[in-house]
Amino acid sequence: GLARLLGLDPRLLASQITSHVWRTVGAAVSMAVGLGLYVAVQVWGYTMLDAFIPGPWAPDAVLPFLPDGLAPEQAAKVTNLPGVDPERCVPIVVEQPRLLEDLTHSAERASVTRQDNVVIVGLDPARALSGARPLLEWEWVAGSLETAVAAMQKGHACVVPDHFLRETGLKVGDSFALVPPDDPEHPATYAIAGAVKLPGWHWLTKRTGFRTRTHRAAALVFADYASVAADFGLTSVRHVWLSYSSPDADPQRIAGGAQALYRDALGRDVVLGRGPDDGPAVQIMPAETIREMTRASARRWLWVIGQIPLVALGISCIGVLNVLLASVRARRWEFGVLRAIGFTRGALVRAVLAEGLLIGVVAGLLSLAFGVVAGWCGCGMAQYASFFGGMNPALVVPVGPLLRGMLALAVLMIFTAIGPAVSMGRTKPLSLLQQGRGTF
Repeated sequence: GLARLLGLDPRLLASQITSHVWRTVGAAVSMAVGLGLYVAVQVWGYTMLDAFIPGPWAPDAVLPFLPDGLAPEQAAKVTNLPGVDPERCVPIVVEQPRLLEDLTHSAERASVTRQDNVVIVGLDPARALSGARPLLEWEWVAGSLETAVAAMQKGHACVVPDHFLRETGLKVGDSFALVPPDDPEHPATYAIAGAVKLPGWHWLTKRTGFRTRTHRAAALVFADYASVAADFGLTSVRHVWLSYSSPDADPQRIAGGAQALYRDALGRDVVLGRGPDDGPAVQIMPAETIREMTRASARRWLWVIGQIPLVALGISCIGVLNVLLASVRARRWEFGVLRAIGFTRGALVRAVLAEGLLIGVVAGLLSLAFGVVAGWCGCGMAQYASFFGGMNPALVVPVGPLLRGMLALAVLMIFTAIGPAVSMGRTKPLSLLQQGRGTF
């Protein structure tokens, strides 16, 4: 295929490659090292990134009323704001209590899911989970929607993410105790009514301010509003979880309406955005914004980290250049004979270029094979040994970054091969034959 693309006789190209096959393979392997590491970094990074992106289960936005929140009856008025779907808008209370027992074995090995605390959200289970289009649309792993809602409405029952069951060894029906930060002498016990998939809850809770006590948590747990508010002394609503009434709803307009509502309730000025000196403020946080911020930050860091293997790839081109120069030098007499029997200068130049491109093709295939396997193995090691445990992401092969890496390889190989090819092409046939004879 490459021979036809460059207008060469396939037999000519085959003879150029097979006569120095081990040298060609060595050059391809040296090129594959840098690009293979680049591929591994991209596969590892994008696979892990996918687990941090909040999934479709997350409502459209979180509306915080900081620092003190609203009275429950005032928070209920958020449903009347333009742009808010009144049927999919729920006031919530949030706390980050410590587990009474070290169920996740955080003392042995720390990770995102091996921490000694959880983020617990109190909400109206019927309003948030039931109906034709509930606010929270979950994929159930254990238990069912109907039984979980019924148990939560009775009080002190909760829904947990599926990885929490794996990490703790608990199952539906078991209970665990939480220690209220302001009342450690009276732990609160919650029974597990169900388990669901919550992809991306880690970054969602970080960006929305749900982690009120520390920067890491073992799980995002959902229980009924009354139990959470009573157990942890939460008398006001600091967050409202909502979905938009239409796809073209303006989040900033909703935030402006919430600002006016908060200002009227407090009787003083309220800042839109982050308030100075912890003053009253309203700042809407759309889930799509969290997704975009997470992707943008990850892509930026992956690009920075990926520069190191690409630099190594560029350095290895020097070795490949030496290989091509040696290959051309060793075949000068052969090239002279080919010129003498009628092969054009352009054909031989294209033959040398094709040799360089073939080295790049082999290096690219080796890099893809090694990089995908190494990146996936790196994800497995990260889940076991580092703070990424419990996420179990699916393999992601990022086409765009890998194509850019392959394009960089092709450009480098062309620039590496073009010097030896042009140098040979500019040499006269008689000079090639004379230099060749002198080497015997």
